[in-house]
Order: sequence, then C-alpha cells, then structure tokens
Amino acid sequence: MDFYRPERACDELDRRFGRCIPLCLALLVATACGSAQDREAGPMAAGALRGKNLLVITLDTTRRDHISAYGVPGLEGTTPAIDRLAAQGALFENAYSQTNTTNPSHTSLFTGLYALDTRIMNNHSAFEDVAAGIDTLPAAFQRAGYRTGGFAAVAHVSKQGLALPGFDEANVPPGELRASQIVPVLIRWIQQDRTRPFFAWLHLFDPHIPYRPPAKYRALYYQGDPTAGDSTPLGESPSFKRSAPKPSREQFGKVRDRRYPAAMYRGEIRFLDDQLGRLLRALEKLGLSDDTAIVLLGDHGESLGEHEIYYDHAGLYEESIRIPFIVRLPGFPAGVRVTERVGQIDLAPTLVELFDVNLESATPLRGLSLAEALRGKQGTALTGRDWMIHESASNHQIAVRRGPWKAIYSVWFMEPPVLLFDLEQDPKERHNLAKERPELVEELRVQAQPWLDEGRWKIGTEAFEKALGERLRALGYLPGDDD
Repeated sequence: MDFYRPERACDELDRRFGRCIPLCLALLVATACGSAQDREAGPMAAGALRGKNLLVITLDTTRRDHISAYGVPGLEGTTPAIDRLAAQGALFENAYSQTNTTNPSHTSLFTGLYALDTRIMNNHSAFEDVAAGIDTLPAAFQRAGYRTGGFAAVAHVSKQGLALPGFDEANVPPGELRASQIVPVLIRWIQQDRTRPFFAWLHLFDPHIPYRPPAKYRALYYQGDPTAGDSTPLGESPSFKRSAPKPSREQFGKVRDRRYPAAMYRGEIRFLDDQLGRLLRALEKLGLSDDTAIVLLGDHGESLGEHEIYYDHAGLYEESIRIPFIVRLPGFPAGVRVTERVGQIDLAPTLVELFDVNLESATPLRGLSLAEALRGKQGTALTGRDWMIHESASNHQIAVRRGPWKAIYSVWFMEPPVLLFDLEQDPKERHNLAKERPELVEELRVQAQPWLDEGRWKIGTEAFEKALGERLRALGYLPGDDD
C-alpha cells in the first residue's frame, strides 16, 4: 500500500541516504577548522544524544490551548512547570496527533507509522495480536543497552491492554491512576539503577472525562453552584442529549453554567502540571536534569462543546487533534519556537537520529526528523512538507491537510460525507466549503484513498465484538440499550 506521492518518496530517499555526502563534507570542514561553531552549524545532529537518558511524557486528552506556554489569553499561569520546560527547550506551535484516540496515537508516536500500518485502530487491540513484526522505540533503546520502563495511568494503554513491546518494566494500573499516584512510581524506578541510561514513558490521564480535580484545584477556577440560575440545564439540550458520552451526561447533565466544565478541565491540567513539577524537581535532586532529554506531548485533544462535541474527542476537528508538543534536550538551544506543522509521527525519526538507535520495521517511517528544528534551524524537510494525514478511531474518518486546506472524509458512520475548511480564514472550522470547491475535494482525496479503500474497520469475530460492546457500554463509550 503506497501512501506517498512520488515527490514525497524522493524526499524520503534523500533524507535517508543522500544526506551522507553533506555530512561527510561538514565533518571535513569541522576537522580542518577546529571550530566548535562550525561543528554546531552542521546539517544534522546524528547521535548528538547517544547515551543520554530519555523521558517521554504523554498527556491524555490535553488541548494545546490549555498549556499557558502557548500564550492563549485568559489562561495565563495554568501550567507553570510545563511553561518552564518550554522556556528551556523547544515548543512546537502547530503540533498534531496522528489520531483522535489514545492507543493508536501512542502506537504511532512509538513506531513512526500510521495507525493503518500497525493495525492498531482502536483502544482494544493488543500489539502482539495485530502488529507483530513492527518495531518500537522502547525496543530499539532496549537493544541499545538502555533500561526501559513504561508507566501508564490506565489499563487499556498499559501492559495489560496495548502491550507495547520493549519495556523491561511495565505497570498494570488498577483502574485509573492520578498523576500523584503514578509519578512517584516512575521516580522510584529511576532511582533503582543509576548504572545505565534509561528510556522511560510516563502517561498521565487526569484531563480525561470525568473532570474531577482535587478540591484545591476546583476552587482555583470556579466558585459557586454550577446548577444554579435560570439557564437551561445542559442535559436538556437536544445536541447534548444526542452526542454527549455517558460520563459527560452524568457529570454535567444538571449544570446550567456552561463555564463550569471547562473550569474543571482546567483544574485537572493545573493539578497535572503540579505533579510534573514534582517529577522535574526529583530529576534535579538526583542530578539527572543535565543528562535527560524530555519530550512532552498530548496523545490527542478534547472538545469542550465545539461542534456539539461535549467533553469528548470524537471527530477530526482541530480541538481533537491539535496538541501540545514540547522538547527539552541536553546541550540544545533554549527558547526555540517552531511554527511549521509537525506531528506525533515525527517523534520516532527524530529520536532515531538524535540517539543513534535503529527501528527495524519493514515499513518506512512516515514522519520527518525534527533535529534541525530543535537546534533552532529552519530545515527544508519541514518547510517542504505539503500534506499531513490524521486518522479517526476505527477508521470512521480520514483527514488530509495541505497548506491552509483541511478535508475530512467519512469512511463510514460519520456525516456529512466530506468536510472542507480553509483554516487560515476559518480556524474554528465553521464553514464547510466542500460543495464550493469540489475540485479541491477530489485532489485531496488521493491521499485519503487507502483509508477509504479499507472501509469499515473489522475488529474481530462476532463474539469478540459483542464482548467489546458490553465493555464499552460499561465504560460509557456506547449508549445503553434504552438510549
């Protein structure tokens, strides 16, 4: 299955093989001149972090615009620990998740592949069952002599569910763990062995529905009774009743003040940030900060009522796929802000290059290395990228982004069949231009065709689907029989 246009294939070959010639020339110049400045100005940073520790932190259900480092008016001071991390490294202004769902997004960022490549298209497939033979970053670091640990806050993305290979130690959480419960587990693991570098993954789930921050954090952003007043309760809104998942209906059905859910969501993120501050202070106390690379990014976003999606991440609108993405690397510049579009899909090729590890999957990596951008340089790889793909859970939808244009095609189940937005003129995606620009719809459809050809995602036998439906219904992801 070929996902590349011919010009993209040429770019990939050049990225993988053609760069060896300019690299050799740069090394000759650096040796002849003996100048550190010349060496710093080389075209790539291959192996620059070899032997350093790596900590990847994924924030479940976290919107970019609730991280105050992004400068959103009215949300100043929400995330002081993350803001400090961004000031010490690089912040990607326009970062996107590969999918709108936890397990496929984590699989993409740890493999560098599309969800359709790995066949992890939902939160219910185990890696060994559908993605056997596909390499992962933890496995690559494990082969390179690192000790590897995975610390997930919920079962479905943990060793019990997704079961990403390559971790020496991987926890199985008993239910949903708060950041205050999982961060100490990671700190203890880091302390256990200081003889080898570590690769650690920390997954934090707090911003996910239901939004129930501790009382101290609730009071930061909301006082009073959200059910008081004359406004119609959310639960009586036809669109809310039609589309809100069960946990949202239960938590907010009687709420009259529409500001309240977003305030609770913000409280969850502030609580999460305080726990990240605790982790960063522990690294400093252990003397590991200067030798530890930190990558922090969302697994997907969250809708807070936009497009009649209530406290959920359904669909491929910007609220569901635009994420925070911040990287702090030892010896790399501070205060870097990158404006080009990047994705989770770019993390694997970046780490492969910087840490000099190997991913051994037969399928070529789908993303681009961000090494030059992290050094504050404007590289041709990112500026020359002309399109990106975003996948929906269970292949419901596929989105193609090219320049200012974003087309969302319904593969099955979703309506309308096509959405087309000009994000420069319409960043909130309110005006569907599909009927006005049919030629553009067809141009972009070429990139979406493999997903359209795939059709409805088959997740197993009839018995498995029945058991899965019962599990999802119990979790509130599907309506009950009486709805």
